[in-house]
Amino acid sequence: MLETDFHTYIYALHAVLITSTASILLVIFSLQNRDLPVASIRLFKLFFLFAIISWVSLAMRDLYGPNHKFLPPGTGYIISSFLLLIAVRQCSDNLKKIALIAGLHIIPLYAIFHAEGALEHILVGSIYALFVYPVIFYISLQRAIKLKNIGSGLIALSALIIIITAPIQAYLAYEFNSLHTAYTIAFTATTTSFILVSIGFLTSILIHDHRKLLDLALNDPLTGVLNRRGLTKALPIILSSTEIQRTPLNVITVDIDYFKQVNDSYGHKVSDAVLTEIAKVLQETSRQGDLVARIGGEEFVLILPSLSLDATKDIAERIRHKIESTPIQLPECSIQVTASFGIAAASGRVNFDALLKEADKMLYQAKNNGRNCIFCQENLNTA
Repeated sequence: MLETDFHTYIYALHAVLITSTASILLVIFSLQNRDLPVASIRLFKLFFLFAIISWVSLAMRDLYGPNHKFLPPGTGYIISSFLLLIAVRQCSDNLKKIALIAGLHIIPLYAIFHAEGALEHILVGSIYALFVYPVIFYISLQRAIKLKNIGSGLIALSALIIIITAPIQAYLAYEFNSLHTAYTIAFTATTTSFILVSIGFLTSILIHDHRKLLDLALNDPLTGVLNRRGLTKALPIILSSTEIQRTPLNVITVDIDYFKQVNDSYGHKVSDAVLTEIAKVLQETSRQGDLVARIGGEEFVLILPSLSLDATKDIAERIRHKIESTPIQLPECSIQVTASFGIAAASGRVNFDALLKEADKMLYQAKNNGRNCIFCQENLNTA
């Protein structure tokens, strides 16, 4: 029977825990699509795979002694850290960057293979960690802040743990020759870091999938602007602000003229391209804080808070002129379209349904008045 101590059992238990966790994650990853929020799924699969090899190698080393190991101590750690670095940098498709980072990793790998004794292995691993993990921490933290993704935040936290513990273990090993304590700190830190990366990656997937579903629920998949449901969800904030500040709220309804003829003559592919281009014009012309939504087949609506009626008509005219004067260039053909506009305005406590209905009435008047023109509540503004 093998002579083992309590710490060996702890190491083996941790190795089994990490290996099981990584194996489950690999199965889960095989079921995920490739549209992920952090880098390439292949890199994370390799990261977890090398983490498994590292933990098993460490467990075998502690159980059977230094002559029985799969890899020199620290090799799997450096390789898995290299894969994590590429993953968080999201450069899986940039071969030049990968080659550069891989080339720089030859130095620590060479050092770890030629290190003699536990002290040198600890020092090489600590120095390597202080060069690589600040980069992982910075990139992950920036992504967590920018995308408001707690998963990237957990990956940043995992890197921070390595950054904090690396100099501590090196100091203990070098100054006090406390190799066992240094190894314990290293093992605990890397285990915790690995678990945080695992949770962070899964959390990123869940957040990404949630946002994707939310985007599909609230945005028009063709044009990218809000759909009716998205408009309904976004309106309460604007309506509340309008009521409190007693500012005007303007609605512009836009309908593409003779769109059915475009669809019948050129097909759905061209008509979809026309809708996309019109939506782009509306988004480019609107201000920050305005809402653009597609509420029907070829009908759009713009919500413009805190704007006078004259300024609203000016915006509508700019949009009308840009649509009229800019042919839509497509591979199949060039399409010239126009649009009709209806404008309604209110202030204070606004009944949006009534306001939208009034704007639709103005739109129908524009349609009945020859199209390619603007009607509003007060007067007629023709092209």
